[in-house]
Amino acid sequence: MSLNFAGAVLAGGDSKRMGVDKAFLEVEGTPIVKLVTSALETAGASETCVVGGDTDRIRRTGLQFVEDRWPGEGPLGGLIVALDWGKSLGVKHVVVLGCDIPGASEKSIRTLVKKAEANSDSVLVPTVDKKKQWLHACWSVSLLSLLCQAFDKGKRAIHEAVKEEIVIEVGGLESLTLLDVDRQEDLSGYLQTRDNYFR
Repeated sequence: MSLNFAGAVLAGGDSKRMGVDKAFLEVEGTPIVKLVTSALETAGASETCVVGGDTDRIRRTGLQFVEDRWPGEGPLGGLIVALDWGKSLGVKHVVVLGCDIPGASEKSIRTLVKKAEANSDSVLVPTVDKKKQWLHACWSVSLLSLLCQAFDKGKRAIHEAVKEEIVIEVGGLESLTLLDVDRQEDLSGYLQTRDNYFR
């Protein structure tokens, strides 16, 4: 039986390095936030939502919006909101991605979800060059209380809130599907690499 999971996209960052709202940068006419949401849906997410960001603009795209309870306080709060939302749906896992991953891929998401079937109380995190990609991971909602405790103690970065024993690193995913774009040149580089890859 395949894993029942939901998908959440974190869009509450301030996009300082990009200079414009990263979620609404377009790739061939489609905002990145819609590309990410579409990848989650195609991979089999039972429901998807966008956490934080420009409420009105997100809703105009037709996406479900969930308010970030701690806007401007970093990704851990957004992750907690995403897992709490997933828990309210009755799912046991939520795949949580950043809003700035233009190459988000059904295949990469499904690989994480498949591995989560045998690791029900863990977080499945892709790695690129041994670096964990925290904003492209599959989370068990059972970790919600642990993350809330860390948040209450003042932690705001995801890696600071997670104990190593619950982390399962997943290698071998196509790095282009995990790449986040923080600057205009990152997006240009992604598009050039993608075009060369498929040439």
